[in-house]
Amino acid sequence: MITIQGDEIRKLCISDMHFTYKDFVDTRSPIALLYNGFTDYAAQSDADLIVNYGDTLSSEYLWYLHSLSSNSLAPNVSEQSRKDYAEQLTRRRLRHDSIKPDSFQSISYLIQQFARASGYPHALTQVEIEHKLNEIRAHDSDVIRHIVTQQNASAKPFYILHGNHECITLSESEIAGIFNRASGHKAVSRTAHPYSFYQNFELVKAGRDPIHVREIFFNANVHNHAKGGLTFAPYDLEWLKDTLSTTTGHAVINMHIPISFDHTPDTDPYSITRSYKESAQMRDMLAQAGNVALVNMGHIHRVLFDQIQGVNYLTMPSFRHIPSFIADDGRKGLKEPTGYFHETTLNFAKMNAHVERKRVILDKNDNVSIKSERKERTGFAPKSPLSFNL
Repeated sequence: MITIQGDEIRKLCISDMHFTYKDFVDTRSPIALLYNGFTDYAAQSDADLIVNYGDTLSSEYLWYLHSLSSNSLAPNVSEQSRKDYAEQLTRRRLRHDSIKPDSFQSISYLIQQFARASGYPHALTQVEIEHKLNEIRAHDSDVIRHIVTQQNASAKPFYILHGNHECITLSESEIAGIFNRASGHKAVSRTAHPYSFYQNFELVKAGRDPIHVREIFFNANVHNHAKGGLTFAPYDLEWLKDTLSTTTGHAVINMHIPISFDHTPDTDPYSITRSYKESAQMRDMLAQAGNVALVNMGHIHRVLFDQIQGVNYLTMPSFRHIPSFIADDGRKGLKEPTGYFHETTLNFAKMNAHVERKRVILDKNDNVSIKSERKERTGFAPKSPLSFNL
């Protein structure tokens, strides 16, 4: 248990950095400089904890597949075959959940056929492909290790969840092994769930009884490339229900995939892979628990706030807003390399929350500044700060 003097828990919340190995190697890259600015700010802040909500990396695997499929004008392109092989590849990881390396033979065969159907001009052998896959896995591991090491240097309790991008190349066992090096995880309560944890906080102040808060880090199934969309693992909801039933005081849930909207292919504005099939079931369960003050989520790269059945749901902005990245996404309005994060204050005596959107800005001279962003960005984020009752 962590004891805090006062009525509040102050959190710095960051999500969806999409850090690449190239960014990691080039310490002067815009995203690296922006992240350095965030870690410097975190070290000097009065935050009680820092939470990373997942998709820390943008796996080279996706870029690798893209490089093999970009030759759409070649005469030997087979659109249907390419689509079929791409669908099979998106349902596979480079590692199953095992500490023992799996053979890449089946995946390398699919990639070989995918490249051929895409009109890739060079004949790739499976040995070449498997060498590349091993290299990609090593690079993705190095990126996450770098982030954890750098954030631990802030001397703040640091908690990190895994997102769907981590699950493309790394197994849950590997992810747990790397993420457990984050400073905050060293003191969390281990439970029957293999990858989810919780940390108990006690808010102490003269003249009143201690207030108890449980921060739950819900690392549910996030491999959202399965055919037909995303679903919880059998033990996920059962574990969360049991964890809430044993919570003394208030609960705050931190997870990667949002559950504040339904998994409905016809109406879901974020595509069917952006939420769980059981989202409505989980919202009912959280409402029935009666002790959930806030559910914090990431993944969709925009700020959404909803109060559903008495429970607050807040999604995080994406940290990575490099101009070229934004141009690819079809958005305009940000001229400088920019990173976003939330500074969240949860007051459990007054039972209210204050969420301020912070913008990390890199100017043309590579100087970093951090400003509070007040205005509303249409289609991206509501006006900041957000205030609501817990």
